[in-house]
Amino acid sequence: MDGFCIESGVLMDNTSVNSLSAEGPPAHSLHCLVDMGVCNSSPYEVLVELEDGSYGRAWQAHSNELLLNHARATGVCESCASGNSEDKGNISSGYKATVIGTVKTLAMGDIPPGKTNKWLLMKRWFYEFSMY
Repeated sequence: MDGFCIESGVLMDNTSVNSLSAEGPPAHSLHCLVDMGVCNSSPYEVLVELEDGSYGRAWQAHSNELLLNHARATGVCESCASGNSEDKGNISSGYKATVIGTVKTLAMGDIPPGKTNKWLLMKRWFYEFSMY
């Protein structure tokens, strides 16, 4: 999910849905994620489902480029690949990806400054990774 929607607490194109609620990530549109400048230019984050069904923040991408390219190649949105459609199995919301990367920054201790919306309730938090 994009950092802008996470920090605002609601989905930009569906403001009745809380970003990290159980309904948030499945309802998050590819249009919001990849077409809207304020969203696609904010750091993307990998989320994890918590025991109560809501989501917590786990990782922040060093760059959005690979995720943007993948989402556009496999999704349905204004800037997505032409010919993509839900009839062909492409998605328009609820983007998920398997991410393999290298940890760039690892921290222990308190929640980092400015990261207030439901960071994982753990003693350890992971801040940034690079994908390859």
